[in-house]
Order: sequence, then C-alpha cells, then structure tokens
Amino acid sequence: MYLLTAPTVEPVTVDAAKLAARLDGSHWDSIVLGSISAAREVAEHQTGQHFMQQTWRVELVEWPAADDQLRFVRPSTVVVTYWDGAAWQTLAGSAYVWAALDRGIVLAPALGTSWPTLGEVAVGARVRIDVTIGETDPAQVPAAAQSFIKALVTVMAADPSLTAMDALSSSAYLPRILDPLRLY
Repeated sequence: MYLLTAPTVEPVTVDAAKLAARLDGSHWDSIVLGSISAAREVAEHQTGQHFMQQTWRVELVEWPAADDQLRFVRPSTVVVTYWDGAAWQTLAGSAYVWAALDRGIVLAPALGTSWPTLGEVAVGARVRIDVTIGETDPAQVPAAAQSFIKALVTVMAADPSLTAMDALSSSAYLPRILDPLRLY
C-alpha cells in the first residue's frame, strides 16, 4: 500500500496552530506548515484513520478473495484496474462491489459476474486498487484530531530538534488526546 495523492489541505490552518503554540510572525509559517503535516501523519498512524482526502494504492498479484479485508476506514471511492496481458484496464464500477466494514473494506465481483482473467507478468502486481479516503472539508475532521495536531505542533515549536515522533513520546498525556479516535 502506498500513497498516490497526498492531501492538498491540512485539518488545521497555520494561523490556528501558531495561535495554539503562541507563535508570532510570518517567519514561523513554513516551519509550522511542515509540523502540521507531520502531526497529521502521526495522528493518522496512531488512529488508523485518514483525516484529509488522499488516495492510496494497494497492488496485488491475484484478485482479492471476498473475505480479504483491505485496511481502509470510510473510503469515498474505490477504483480497480487490472493487467490484461498488454495494458492496464479499468474495471467498470458495475463489475464489482465494495463494502466498508469497521476496520476496512471488502471487494468482490458483482452478483452474476466474476473477475476478469489476469494477464501474465514475470513479476509484480496484476491488480491495482485505488482508494480515496478522508475528508475534503477540514471542518469535518474530529476535534480530537485537530487538538492533537495543534498540541504536537506546539511541542515541536518549543524544541525544534524533536521529530514528530520524539515530540509525541515526550509527553505521557499527548497521545491520550487521540483515544476517542483509535481503532482498537
């Protein structure tokens, strides 16, 4: 699984993060913007969720079984492509169904159909599943995630030598902000 399209907007504005960290001046803007992105990524890793819209790709050698669960929470779109032996083909949306479960999605051929035959390859993927996930509107991101991001940015601004993960482990209580969002 890898990121195809990164978020184009963050769940917290630079001004909101600077206010929370009590930082003044535009010279902080680029540092704070990078810290917001790093803090969002930590929050996503800690919770198993994706807060802002982004597209991820899963590559498989074979078609997934109907009970194979792909680790995406609340996706908005799923696009399937496959190798037919000569080129990548996009599978029509009516040829498959997907369902969101608590901790992922399952994908199966539509009723009365089957997966197309995959072309031969010497090595590598023959199925690509692109999943778009996350909010388009920062206002829809849970308050706990926004609070965590602002708090982590504040810790990183106080000690610029800390990475986002170092800043996270510097406080016993900081990770607890995300507890309501964790997928246990």
